[in-house]
Amino acid sequence: TRRDREASRAIHTLFWQARMQSWPYFLIWLLTRPAAMFIYVILVPFQVAYALQAILTKNFGAVHHYALTVVILGLVYSVLWTIGGVAICENGKRDLQYVQRTVFNNYLEKDYEFLNNSFVGTLGRKQSDSARPWMNITKFCSMVLGES
Repeated sequence: TRRDREASRAIHTLFWQARMQSWPYFLIWLLTRPAAMFIYVILVPFQVAYALQAILTKNFGAVHHYALTVVILGLVYSVLWTIGGVAICENGKRDLQYVQRTVFNNYLEKDYEFLNNSFVGTLGRKQSDSARPWMNITKFCSMVLGES
């Protein structure tokens, strides 16, 4: 229906407005998590394969280099993954605060008749439900796009 489309459009607009409130954290996540996944999925297996190849060709002197490279890549991966995780959590916290404040301010702007016809519990539930689409979009971005 038209009302549902307007509500959906308003939620998506609110999502992008919230996203712009803490864009540096989102940018940090965008730069760290895919890089960490690249190290974990591509670079470490290549180094392990090269180490196995060095063992099979009896070039044991090169194995130490590959093992050290795997350890260093593991440390870099851990640092990048942690920084990205902290950044996206802070991003989510700040964005959700913006969404909740915006929705609450919208309720404060309503007239007395609206509040008189609505139960306080229902208003609180509607406010908490308004954050659910935002959380689903954020979860999609952080889980699917971050791990691809």
